[in-house]
Amino acid sequence: MPDAAPLALTLLLLPALAVFLLSYAPLYLPRPLNIPPNAPHLSVMTYNLGAIKTQTAPLIDVIRAMEADVVALQELSATAAPHIAAALAEVYPYQALNPHENGFDGHGILSRYPLHATYSYPYSPMRLRLQRVMIEFEGNAITLYNAHPQPITESWRAPDVLIQRQQIAYLVEEASKQASPRLLLGDFNTNEQSSDYQGIIRAGFADAHYTAGWGMGFTNPVWSSITVPDAPAWLALIPVHRRIDFVFYDSAFTAIQSHVWPDAGGSDHYPVYAQLALVE
Repeated sequence: MPDAAPLALTLLLLPALAVFLLSYAPLYLPRPLNIPPNAPHLSVMTYNLGAIKTQTAPLIDVIRAMEADVVALQELSATAAPHIAAALAEVYPYQALNPHENGFDGHGILSRYPLHATYSYPYSPMRLRLQRVMIEFEGNAITLYNAHPQPITESWRAPDVLIQRQQIAYLVEEASKQASPRLLLGDFNTNEQSSDYQGIIRAGFADAHYTAGWGMGFTNPVWSSITVPDAPAWLALIPVHRRIDFVFYDSAFTAIQSHVWPDAGGSDHYPVYAQLALVE
């Protein structure tokens, strides 16, 4: 009589396999793109710098190599900011940098296009790490939010799901006030299976990777001796397994392409690049 254990195990795994296929199979299949021929193209990237303070040359090399029109930076340290600003001033003459001494709470925007109405939201009382800029692009005003919600767990705090949920809900509410085309970029510290991600989608935003990317698109954690110099050797064996860095866009855009850059520049995040067409 054949052993029933393998069959039972297969039956138990079938629901999980079905969920995986329904959720992720489209990421491995061609998706039709309907791009109006005269729509202007805007390329953007989001990059968590890992709060790096000194070894900024690799970060700058990555930003320069990706050649995006607009760059959203998270974890911009006060030490790294002037080096990045000076090295990329010719490529990105428009800059809105808000670094922080601890690095983790800093952020900034680099742009080939003029920036207006730049605003960095107050950190207190929500521990909010959020920036808003208006980009002057091809005669259009585009509102871009550079977001870095708190992770659910941090070394100095017990697990806290609510604070991240409140921050993402606040971001969606703020974006809903804008009549102009809107982009949400950043390290959201959550994934596509979370209710917070679904809340962004329900608010009328699309995920550039899911629309025009390929594969799982994992961005974190990238082991780096720069960001975790005292880490045990086995940490390098942990593969990158989370997609928490996103480019979201509203119905004024459609995604042409999206990909994860294979060089983290010493950060613990791979940057994400997306090319968008402004269709409205």
